Amino acid sequence: MRLTVSMVALYLGAIVVANFVVAHFGQAALPFTAWVLIPFDLVTRDVLHERWSKAKGGWVVRMALLIASGSVLTAALSWDAKQVALGSFCAFGVAGVVNAGVYHALRERSRFVRMNVSNLFAAVADSLIFPIVAFGLANTSGWLCASQAGSKFFGGLFWAWLFVRVIWGRRAATAPCLECGTEGDDYVINPDCSACGGSGLDPDLTETKDGEDE
Repeated sequence: MRLTVSMVALYLGAIVVANFVVAHFGQAALPFTAWVLIPFDLVTRDVLHERWSKAKGGWVVRMALLIASGSVLTAALSWDAKQVALGSFCAFGVAGVVNAGVYHALRERSRFVRMNVSNLFAAVADSLIFPIVAFGLANTSGWLCASQAGSKFFGGLFWAWLFVRVIWGRRAATAPCLECGTEGDDYVINPDCSACGGSGLDPDLTETKDGEDE
């Protein structure tokens, strides 16, 4: 439960900061948001997707509320950022649907593959919609959209690696997936493991029946 709450808080904090930065600095801030904040949100969405899809209740409703909350918070805290918030709302809404669809379609692949492929499609959708809504079609170039999509994808590679290989990898030492390998110094995580999705974690030890942490 604590992990889920923390991830939601980080997700909302990152999207609000991204919107404020773009509203204040304009397109000059897009490289920072594209390399750092937006990819972080895309990967965080994947983590919450996986957790909520295992929990009781509709994960679609939770995800829609999560995406809407970021833009609503931005608009409420700074009315001057309303156009940026609208662009974020529209872009993240479409990108979230694309991300969820591709992530679900690749559910038989490793977690690392699911994250990065789904984030690639989501990054393209986000990079097309956000600048057009936030700055207008006349102020949006094809190069801007392409560079933004590439930055978000490669930034997402880092965040996905950090989550899957470092954070979840360390947790695997205390709750190893028995399908991956031998517990101990010779324990090896199989990125294509169908039991743990490439996380190296034993789902029966790290999650309760409703998908939340013990």
